Amino acid sequence: MKQVTIYTDGACSGNPGPGGWGAILQYGQHTRELSGGELQRFCIARALAASPRYLIADEVSTMLDAVTQAQIWSVLLAEARARDLGLVFVSHSPALAARIATRVVPLA
Repeated sequence: MKQVTIYTDGACSGNPGPGGWGAILQYGQHTRELSGGELQRFCIARALAASPRYLIADEVSTMLDAVTQAQIWSVLLAEARARDLGLVFVSHSPALAARIATRVVPLA
């Protein structure tokens, strides 16, 4: 069986800096480093590949720049519509909630 090994945390090689995060993927002799938006896109694709009926997006774009956040949310919302997918998202950003959500449930 072919296997991809993934190492992930804020201390990965090629770390984007203090507070940064990333992942190292290894497949045989091949190594690939992902960070920020690349890693988030990979995680979203992996979650969608399982064909879920609901997706929980907990702070899915918090550590990303505004352009990458907009790209990720655009794709995620389009996929949710196309797949008739329920999407629950958690955010500390009232502005993002106002823009993305159809319903908001404040927890505090």
